[in-house]
Amino acid sequence: MYLWIVKRRNPLVRVFVFFNCLLAVVWFIAFQAIVMGNGNPSWFYQNAILFGQTGLILYILTTIPGIMRRFGKFHKSVSILMIFRRYIGIATFMFVFLHVSIERLFWVLKGQMGLVPTELFQLSGFLAFLILFSLFITSNDWSTKNLGIWWDRIHNLTNIVVWLIFAHVALQRLSIWTVLIGITSVAQLASHLYAKRKRAQA
Repeated sequence: MYLWIVKRRNPLVRVFVFFNCLLAVVWFIAFQAIVMGNGNPSWFYQNAILFGQTGLILYILTTIPGIMRRFGKFHKSVSILMIFRRYIGIATFMFVFLHVSIERLFWVLKGQMGLVPTELFQLSGFLAFLILFSLFITSNDWSTKNLGIWWDRIHNLTNIVVWLIFAHVALQRLSIWTVLIGITSVAQLASHLYAKRKRAQA
């Protein structure tokens, strides 16, 4: 399975790119339906939470390689995630962008909401979105080569994002999504503490 995927990396990458472009088209259609009034927005309202939940699952997948690497448990399945992590991360942002746009940004454009939320769960989600945007726009070869140490600093902000997402979900209600992102938050923190301890012992 691992070798089959590695040999077909480039075609699979093209599938990811096509899928992410498709998500951009879906966002544009949502914009037309909700902001411009050119279409039926009901389907987007009904699936706004699903977009957010999908983004959460994909985000968790992007954290697994780093967590496992710091624990020194790097399996081939984790290597597969590592190969496509950039594209999974872009898909994460696109689903989150859809969720945030339908729930707030489109209403801001229509002049019916303020840009900055006042409720704590909304504010934590909005801050997570802003950080994810910085990760999204630097998820390319040019940024990796030219930003230097700043690229690492920007992408290390994911350690803050995971807790902001946890707050966004947990402050609404206890659910399976709260448990999933909570486990991820604790695992990420524990992996950093473990890696720091190993470096100190070395």
